[in-house]
Amino acid sequence: MILDPDELRRRDAHIDSLAEVLDEPVLPTGDGPLSGLSFAVKDSFDVAGRVKRNGSTAYDERPAAAHARVVEQCLDAGATLVATARMTEYAYFRPTTTRNPRALEHTPGGSSSGSAAAVAGGLVDFALGSQTKGSTIRPASFCGVVGFKPTYGRLSTAGMTPMARSMDHPGLLAADLPVLSRLAAALLALSGGGATPRLGVVDLDGELPGVFEPAMLERYAAVAAALLRDGHASRTAIPVDLRAASELWDDVFHPEVFDALGWLRTHPGYAGVGELVRDAIETGRDPDRSGYLRALQRRGELAARWAAAGEWEVLVLPAAVGAAPAGLESTGDPLPTVVTSLLGLPAATVPAGHDDRGLPLGMQLVGHFGDDDAVLAAARLVASVVE
Repeated sequence: MILDPDELRRRDAHIDSLAEVLDEPVLPTGDGPLSGLSFAVKDSFDVAGRVKRNGSTAYDERPAAAHARVVEQCLDAGATLVATARMTEYAYFRPTTTRNPRALEHTPGGSSSGSAAAVAGGLVDFALGSQTKGSTIRPASFCGVVGFKPTYGRLSTAGMTPMARSMDHPGLLAADLPVLSRLAAALLALSGGGATPRLGVVDLDGELPGVFEPAMLERYAAVAAALLRDGHASRTAIPVDLRAASELWDDVFHPEVFDALGWLRTHPGYAGVGELVRDAIETGRDPDRSGYLRALQRRGELAARWAAAGEWEVLVLPAAVGAAPAGLESTGDPLPTVVTSLLGLPAATVPAGHDDRGLPLGMQLVGHFGDDDAVLAAARLVASVVE
């Protein structure tokens, strides 16, 4: 599906998902598994000859000399680039103007707000996003599309604006699992085939009381029951405390965001940068990095604990605490996704029904480091259960 620029603008008018519609789409440089598909890229990825704005009024005004590596991969595989997508400012929590196509008065999530909304609105077949905490998995859940964050390092971040380099991941958002499968084959040489992975399901109320909304708890329980009944899953515990992982994420994040975005402090437009971004940068200024080094050591301990969980290959969790919150002032709570970014784990979101207001709910599939194929296979299995 490749829409002409005027049609893209018309369809996007009520969603406001696109930062820039390209009057001259960037045509494929090859012929491959993505031929005939259109895509948008989050406005933090380089597009040759274009200035990326990172959702901010303060940015580097030099046009990109070349495409980001993952953009180049998509073009080489036959896809056509038609637009850039809106995002929260510097991929943090200051919302953009994008609305959720499934419910216009609700957030699409963030920070890959426009990427998820453009796919959900039928403007493109897939979009590139990113994730440093929950910025692909959560928007996919809120907008009722498929999301995938590969293992850390599997997709290149070259040409993507850094935020926290040891946790930055390019992310993929697709209209459905067949499109995601084509993306995984083209960009990652993954098939999601082979033996059905062993899944783990958990007692959410027991492990994380008060975190999830009733509709998400009910939907998760139904999915878990179906997987248990069919012999695809066993009951287990989450190997890492998600709240502790979130606190540790902060300790890693702030020094890294200062290293990545501290240059903005000398930008003439720094005063216009949102308070949330400025606070994150200033918090990371502390020259004593002993706390950061301790956080890295602790992260290694959590990674070892996750890797030692051998009774399952993929853990099934909610992709968000509930459906998309009302209003555009917040992009939602990233708690259910933080451990995947902190530890670099592969994760996917599949749509899993709706709450009683008709808002999408998504399930998250989290694998062991490097086992992306098992996550894709699990996504197909869970999707077949919720259909």
